[in-house]
Amino acid sequence: MIAVSVVIENFFPPSPSDVFIVLAAFLSDRGILDPWTIFFVAWGFGTGGGVLVYWSARRFGRRFFESKAGRRLISPGGFAVIEKEYVRFGVIGIFFFRMLPAFRAVVAPFAGLVNLSPWRALLPITLACAVWYGGLTFLGSTVGAEWGAIRSILGRVNQGLGLVALILAVGIVVWVVRRRKAGRTARLATLTPFDPLHPEQAAPIVDGLPVITAEALEEARERKGAKRDPPP
Repeated sequence: MIAVSVVIENFFPPSPSDVFIVLAAFLSDRGILDPWTIFFVAWGFGTGGGVLVYWSARRFGRRFFESKAGRRLISPGGFAVIEKEYVRFGVIGIFFFRMLPAFRAVVAPFAGLVNLSPWRALLPITLACAVWYGGLTFLGSTVGAEWGAIRSILGRVNQGLGLVALILAVGIVVWVVRRRKAGRTARLATLTPFDPLHPEQAAPIVDGLPVITAEALEEARERKGAKRDPPP
């Protein structure tokens, strides 16, 4: 389930892969599963799914995004955010955005569409998958190991009061998540891909997809770096 879910997440972002990993790691304290196996399966297949999307986008280009799966992966707003951060931070931006649930699935198709070289695209994707899935596995296994103490603490709390507190906490979390998601969606809807060499101009759009190259992105990064560090 973990292997399939982390691969699917690269094509269908709502896949509950993170939940599967945390639950599996939680059960590892009971000897049902091994945390290292959980981590390596999630890391290997998650990275493999990202590589597959990157290769498909780079190999088939715009034809890949004419498919239903391709259209689902990338939106103008998400593309514009990744583009902006890549111009600012380069491969470090790829690394961090690969760990953000809202943008994780956009990174690999972005890298393939603009034809980034494998080392600039796949190295940060691989490292980000290791950090993210390693953190989820550690979180789940730690909670599982301390579950006895957590249950003991909860057992001392009045059941009715604890139930009300739990319902309120869940309600607040759901409300905050929905508010943030709605705000993020609204902000993304206002963004459009831009020409890296002329940020004030929108990028040319062909068949609903921006025409941007890795060479233009790298030149924009060099210009930005030259502005930050003027010659003495």
